[in-house]
Amino acid sequence: MCSDAYQVKGTVYIYGDQSTPVASLKQFYSPSCGQNWGYLWVWQWALDAGYWLRGELAVYVQNETLQGTVPLGRYQEFYTDAVPGYGKCTRAYLSASIYGPNSSTSVEEVTAWGC
Repeated sequence: MCSDAYQVKGTVYIYGDQSTPVASLKQFYSPSCGQNWGYLWVWQWALDAGYWLRGELAVYVQNETLQGTVPLGRYQEFYTDAVPGYGKCTRAYLSASIYGPNSSTSVEEVTAWGC
């Protein structure tokens, strides 16, 4: 990620079947690079309790397709590949199953459009 990248719009909290967020979904943009990244952070309490996500993280470019897609797994932090975003409306996209000690839940979440 480029050094001047900043968060676009707000954070989306991923709950699954929990009352406390399991993860946070964000989008970043760098003016100097003209690129966007989707970002997912799995909270430490969830990792310690045995939660993990399987699916994909991507950036959705309006009127185009999902781009920069990366698979999810048993890690705490995920970034999409860089996606050209200058002059385009974009949002981070998550489609995943959240696996916990005794359950699994499917989620599909997006951040607000950044234009």
